[in-house]
Amino acid sequence: MSKPFSDYTSHVILQEKRLNMGGYDKFGLYYGVGEKLYYIAAISEDGMDYFYEDEFRAKDRAEAIEIAKEIFPNGRFIGAKK
Repeated sequence: MSKPFSDYTSHVILQEKRLNMGGYDKFGLYYGVGEKLYYIAAISEDGMDYFYEDEFRAKDRAEAIEIAKEIFPNGRFIGAKK
């Protein structure tokens, strides 16, 4: 688990990364099977780039949001209800 970015208050993207039944994404990268895979990214203050990107597994979207909020407790989440 990453260290929390408590000072970060800008936008955070949270998306489920879709995998096929064999555990591959649409580009052919293998992630394996198991819990759902989520992608998280924090947008830089100028809005032009990402300063943080990561992937993690969670059993469902609610758990993914909890994990994301541990990393960015004050972030404004895109694609996640607070």
